[in-house]
Amino acid sequence: QDFKEQSTKLGRRITQTMVGFDITSKEQQIKQLEQQSSQPDFWADPSNARSLLRELSSLTDTVGVWREIEGRSNDLVELINLSL
Repeated sequence: QDFKEQSTKLGRRITQTMVGFDITSKEQQIKQLEQQSSQPDFWADPSNARSLLRELSSLTDTVGVWREIEGRSNDLVELINLSL
């Protein structure tokens, strides 16, 4: 039971941290940047294009890490629930 309580608290803390880092907003930014990068004239300004791709890569990495942590936390809670 203690494991279940602790894992639930951990899940809540992860969710709160993700809200603090504004992960949902970052996911929206990723979609916008992906749309921009798919425009036919995207490479008309190579410097701007490279800058946008760097930003896209950074956001994608950040969101990916947090979504991975969230997934693993959910898996942990599920495993603990199954074991009790």
